Amino acid sequence: LTEIFADDILENLSKIITPDSTVIDIGAQAGNMSVAYSLFAKQVLSFEPNPATFEVLEKNSQLNPTIKPYNYAISDEEGALEFHYSDVGFCNGGFATRTDFGVGVTGHRIPIDVVAINFEKFVEENNIELGTVSLIKIDAEGHDKDILKTLKNTISEHKPVLITEIYTGSNKNEIAELMSIIHSMGYKIYDEKQNRLNMKDLGKQVKVPEDIDVSSGHNLVCVYDS
Repeated sequence: LTEIFADDILENLSKIITPDSTVIDIGAQAGNMSVAYSLFAKQVLSFEPNPATFEVLEKNSQLNPTIKPYNYAISDEEGALEFHYSDVGFCNGGFATRTDFGVGVTGHRIPIDVVAINFEKFVEENNIELGTVSLIKIDAEGHDKDILKTLKNTISEHKPVLITEIYTGSNKNEIAELMSIIHSMGYKIYDEKQNRLNMKDLGKQVKVPEDIDVSSGHNLVCVYDS
């Protein structure tokens, strides 16, 4: 929490998230980042499929009404899915069967049933007004690349800053595919761990997996190449 709410991170977020905009937080977990985003956004749409951590996210949304919590996974597969978690408290996990290493990757072996939806279909069917989307954050334990494909229209229309994870359980081919999808959407990629979301000094561009130390766990910050 001291890392998330550091002064420089909050200052940088305030410059990315405009007061009248929407932030989409996919894989919100207990809502730590959603709370940070809610300090600046008009609304934060927070999606978390795990019912255990969703309880905490929901409490955070009661304290921060800007957060709109939804107990769903975002995926290219809709309906009931089996996720796997690394602990009996269901603190950390995801769609392990969709990773190349499969169930057991980074210790994710404990199953839990979740419900998955298509984001753009969900927004349309529930008449959710997005307004301007300034930021999309995805942290989905290796499922990020598949989720990005389902957000294509939203990203194309709003061209928000993207934050997505390089999952430590992904292999080189999966990381290369993630980067390829981001590049195909017209975005440049940078290492969030180095720039800490400072849009004025993003650092060296990340073009291939070799440009980043994938073993240590990183987020990518991606900016539309205008």
